[in-house]
Amino acid sequence: MQTTNHTEPHEGVVASAKKLFPLNKKVIENGSFLFLTLLMSIVAHVSFIPLLPWLGLDPSWHNALNQAIEQGMIFGKNIIFTLGPYASVYTYTYHPCTDAPMIWVSLYLAASFCLAVYVNFRSMNRWMRVAFLLALMMVIHLPDSLFFLYPLMVGTYILRYHHTGRKLIAGQLTDKITLILLPAPLGLYPLIKGSTLFACIPVMMIVVLFLTLHKAWKTIALILLVPLLSMGAFWMLAGQPLSALSMYLAHMLPLSIGYTEAMALPGRSCEIYAYLITALVLSWALLTGRQLKDFYGLLLTGMFATILFLAFKAGFVRHDEGHVMIAATTLMLSTLLATTVRPGSRAQLAIFLAVLTVLMTNRSTNNRPAICVRTLNAFQECADGLKGRVLRDKKWLEREELVMNALKDKGKLPTLPGTTDIYSYDQSFLLATDNSWNPRPVFQSYCAYTPYLIAKNRQHLSNAGRPDNIFFRIQPIDNRLPALEDGASWQELLSRYHPIAMHGDHLLLMLRLEEAHGRTQRISQEITRHTLGIPVGLPTIEDGQRLFARIRLKNTLLGSLVCLMYKPSKLNVHFILPDGTEKNYRFIAGMGDSEFLLSPLVNNTSQFAALFGHDSELQDNKVHKFFISADRHSYLWKKEYELELVLMEINHPVNPNN
Repeated sequence: MQTTNHTEPHEGVVASAKKLFPLNKKVIENGSFLFLTLLMSIVAHVSFIPLLPWLGLDPSWHNALNQAIEQGMIFGKNIIFTLGPYASVYTYTYHPCTDAPMIWVSLYLAASFCLAVYVNFRSMNRWMRVAFLLALMMVIHLPDSLFFLYPLMVGTYILRYHHTGRKLIAGQLTDKITLILLPAPLGLYPLIKGSTLFACIPVMMIVVLFLTLHKAWKTIALILLVPLLSMGAFWMLAGQPLSALSMYLAHMLPLSIGYTEAMALPGRSCEIYAYLITALVLSWALLTGRQLKDFYGLLLTGMFATILFLAFKAGFVRHDEGHVMIAATTLMLSTLLATTVRPGSRAQLAIFLAVLTVLMTNRSTNNRPAICVRTLNAFQECADGLKGRVLRDKKWLEREELVMNALKDKGKLPTLPGTTDIYSYDQSFLLATDNSWNPRPVFQSYCAYTPYLIAKNRQHLSNAGRPDNIFFRIQPIDNRLPALEDGASWQELLSRYHPIAMHGDHLLLMLRLEEAHGRTQRISQEITRHTLGIPVGLPTIEDGQRLFARIRLKNTLLGSLVCLMYKPSKLNVHFILPDGTEKNYRFIAGMGDSEFLLSPLVNNTSQFAALFGHDSELQDNKVHKFFISADRHSYLWKKEYELELVLMEINHPVNPNN
């Protein structure tokens, strides 16, 4: 008996689909990995529920940078800071003017990051993929680590692609598209945080050197041109003139150079040793691989070492809980990335050591919730935020209005005619009012830590665009000598402004209708030299006189090298008052190289107000002697320093309580 096979129509369609799109195990794994990577990238990069403005040092500059965008200020000219016009992508802080760009740019970076991860880990086994996805949990809303890792992933992909000669993504067209898409964010990252320039440029230089040896001229042109075009396009999209881009980038050098000494904090030595040992093991693994014993291996090791060095500086110069996690997580992700070019026992040892380093640093940050808890919270916030934006939920906007009103009530700053600035920070208080903000270029005084930056702020007060009003408060960080922070501007404040009243914690200064400059008289035309640790007697100052100083204290050659590779030893300045009382403060050599008030000693805002003519409040603060010392390793500083004294006479006594 003959039987007839009956095939249903839908079965034929399924069979045809299977031939066109074979769903084998590898395709499913790759698709799942791509989806999970994209999901993790979005959660790590995008904040659908942004932070609201608040008080404090960091929230103030978060808020101020957003406000600068709204007021059309030019970065590199009106604003000199380590972050750029897309700072909200880094800070996750809400402002009506920057909210939409923050979301879209963050999504773009998340997609680019996902692509970079996929092309590097596509050929790895499932366990390494899972390990990398788990490691990404540590960097959710930790943008510095993401910013360090991305150029390293781009460089690793390009070097491996040209070294092996095999297609990492099937198809020549997709290879070209990938080589266009991957370098593009390298032009955007410096517009978010300017210091990422020092990560992107070395990586690109190493890549170009390698491609030059392979005579891949078209690829060289592509990876150089794409970031430049990307940078110019994003810069103009942020409303910035193209002519100001070079100024913005040029200011990253003094900001980065001055940071090392000015912002240094000590920390646990065991964390430093753990990081260095792991980094050395990773470098050893890269250098000694069988397939890497050529110039390719040397360049690859140099590229990883560059990023790890920058992460080391980011984590251990200011060695606190937040910064040390930047170093540890960058190290962890870098060791996992290294397995894509150097699998084996040595790379696995580096991963093991990196895990121990992360556990060590995460345990020291005991005020942070566990990684799994932070991850679950981040996913929940992402889902809630996305839902709220789709449904156009306005509740969080209502909370923003409540927060701004709370800041206004707490700051107690009145609305004044003309333009206004605020010292030393607390911009959030000022921006919560209806005052017209007219900031100095380095708008938070603790950040003006080189003579160049200090001079920029002083120049702002001496030109016609100076603010009409200033809310002033003494707010030194890290026990610094208060007079060091924007110290050169104090002469301009004393001669061009007069005190009106205290508003909360701030002294209101108003611009004089007719300038009455203080007379300055140099004690000596010759610069005197003194020795560290030896007290220096100061001349007696009369009522109405203020003694300013400039101290030129430099590192030794060894000290300069240590400062470049790590950080210098801390300096202290000791003041001896007439009654024998000794006051000790941290001294920043880069800030002391500009004029600052040496006597009388000013510790608070009330005493600063007395500088305008109330000598009775400052009699006990006139300095008899002072000396400078190094905490440890004094050999990193030259034994002798130059001291220049300037006597300023105040000829307009004013009652600050008027």
